[in-house]
Amino acid sequence: AISKTTPLEGAPTVQGATGPDEQLVSVAEKYAAENGIDLKRQGEYVEVDEERAKRIADAYEQMADDPQNPKVKEAYAELIKQTKAQYQALVDAGYKFWFIDLNNPENIDYISSPFNAMRDLRQNKTIGVFPTEAGFGTDESVDVSKNPLLEDTGITWAVGGVDGTTQVAVSANDLFRAVHDAFGHGLEGAGFRAKGEENAFQAHSRLYTG
Repeated sequence: AISKTTPLEGAPTVQGATGPDEQLVSVAEKYAAENGIDLKRQGEYVEVDEERAKRIADAYEQMADDPQNPKVKEAYAELIKQTKAQYQALVDAGYKFWFIDLNNPENIDYISSPFNAMRDLRQNKTIGVFPTEAGFGTDESVDVSKNPLLEDTGITWAVGGVDGTTQVAVSANDLFRAVHDAFGHGLEGAGFRAKGEENAFQAHSRLYTG
């Protein structure tokens, strides 16, 4: 059994956000049990395999952009379905989510370090999420309009803080960002650079099936 509190060797040491988040681990374990997932948490904080990462990146670049392919549509639909279920598990456990307001100085301070959000998650069960519509990367030639993850989930979040009065629609990609921050970065205390992202994948992918 992997400890709910002992940091994995090599994981970052950050005040207020070090090691496993016991509350999130409990939510993940409950979700896994209810969905027939044999959850085996990672036993080590892994290094990035750069050769493997390059092969994945190269394969991704070579793949056809074919969002209307039935297999592609089915895969995205299943990703969204399972992400919604994970989100609901967090909401049922008392977690709340809100959108970052880039015109709010306090929010800008909040996103000055991603670990501010991790501390917020642990201390308050709340977290601000950077909205998808605020940026799609740096290549403006890419048409994202048909991406299935832009689907409206029917959920709304407050803007600027958990008690904000303005409510904005949440896309499937927004929902994934929220769930991934919790079950990816928050679960074991992963960082946000290359190694941290690899370990966030290691933690979060174990809650998906198929």
